[in-house]
Amino acid sequence: MSENWQTTHSLPLPVQLLQETSEIAELTGPNVRYHLISQWPINKANAPATEFERRGLEQVQINPNRPYYGIIESGVGQLFGTVYADVAVTTTCIECHNSHRKSPKSDFKIGDVMGGLVITFPLSKQ
Repeated sequence: MSENWQTTHSLPLPVQLLQETSEIAELTGPNVRYHLISQWPINKANAPATEFERRGLEQVQINPNRPYYGIIESGVGQLFGTVYADVAVTTTCIECHNSHRKSPKSDFKIGDVMGGLVITFPLSKQ
């Protein structure tokens, strides 16, 4: 796995794979969008971008077994949004985040909430 997976012809990191599949899904159909966010992103583009995402991260930190959800008003109409806890389940994820030079947090442990998976889709056809 590599951060520069496209130029090194290696496998993408999990967050990159998720981003790539979301972009492909956007091009092919149902207008479902999904991405990973974190209070401690290695890539600043993965920080929460909206009040909904900030609130969602706060809530899944408090109760990781309960997704945060709600209606989001956007320029294109109403969206349903949900944030699921992204829980550290493997030592590989933990070691990468804890040792990365750009990581603002270096003490993740198994079971910690590392961030959230955001899923949104329109409530009506667009």
